[in-house]
Amino acid sequence: MSTAISKANSTEINTQSRAQICIDATIVLQWIIPAPRSEAADSLLQKWDENGMHIISPPLLDVDITAFIRKLVQMKLLLPQQGEQAFQNYRQIGIDIINPPSLTQAAWELTGKFDQANIPDLYYLALAELLNTDFWTANRRLFSNLSGKSERAHFLGDIAAAAPTAIPPLEGKKVDSHKATRSDFPGLWRAI
Repeated sequence: MSTAISKANSTEINTQSRAQICIDATIVLQWIIPAPRSEAADSLLQKWDENGMHIISPPLLDVDITAFIRKLVQMKLLLPQQGEQAFQNYRQIGIDIINPPSLTQAAWELTGKFDQANIPDLYYLALAELLNTDFWTANRRLFSNLSGKSERAHFLGDIAAAAPTAIPPLEGKKVDSHKATRSDFPGLWRAI
């Protein structure tokens, strides 16, 4: 994986020869913080990496991820240095941020097509539509709204049929695995 998020020219659509996958922030969050579907998301990332898939997302991804990490720090679910590490882990994943000029128009049109008021969610699907690629989300509500209406939309929960494995506590420390934070784990979750 690359060492930084690439920024595509905002006036061009990236037309690389290898296959592309568009993801939203809910997928990335599974990679950088403890979450119920982190194992499934890791497996998916590994599969995409092995198959040479090009991971893309609209500029909204940067806003969504930084806002969510900051919120976790403010809620004291992550220590400030853990928030910084989570942010740096995000920056190292290697997602190309693509902003074609027609993205806003496409997202607007999708809100009418799918009768959705939450336009930020549809920016991700709009990019997938514009680039003729698949879109992956871990957002059950969004996927439910798109289910049967978009063949591009895929839900991480569909590949995670098994219950998530319990997160083992650190020696001498009690950890409630469904409320665990990165402070409960050495190395701040996993290296990317």
